[in-house]
Amino acid sequence: VLAGLTRLSSVTGTKKVAGNSEPAPGVLAYRGHSLADLVHLLSNQDHQFESVAFLLLTGRLPNESEKDDLIKFMSHHRSVPARIITVIQQNPSSDIMNALQTAVSLLHTADDDPMPATLDIANLCEKSLALIAKLPLIIAYAYLAAQKSTARYVTPEPGVSTAEAFFYCLH
Repeated sequence: VLAGLTRLSSVTGTKKVAGNSEPAPGVLAYRGHSLADLVHLLSNQDHQFESVAFLLLTGRLPNESEKDDLIKFMSHHRSVPARIITVIQQNPSSDIMNALQTAVSLLHTADDDPMPATLDIANLCEKSLALIAKLPLIIAYAYLAAQKSTARYVTPEPGVSTAEAFFYCLH
């Protein structure tokens, strides 16, 4: 089974044995790395979300310098525009994926350059990372809107990991 339109992730559910398809032990892989291997490899590291995002975009894990730059970039681009938070609050949905889809679509309206003149790969990667940085907070805000009518919508401190920011928002 191929997840998505590319080979960024895959799930192997069957194998060919003597020309027949047989069930195979499930293996979830991102860019050729099994999820089990990634968990083992990253288990003693901070900023795992950021490292996996880098892997998905580039095909490899970041070195320390790249990871530091990525952490700073994602922290800087993490905030969700107030008008999008308002839409999330005014349209609570127990379907978090639906709320995420709506918010991501609305982010286009908040982009200073929504339709760049060129398809420069560096610009596209930067836009992708800026979007990825916002996703955990959008999910947290959508959860709060659906589950806690009196929730406070907070913005995490700069410099914390994406995981820390997500849990801080759920407070």
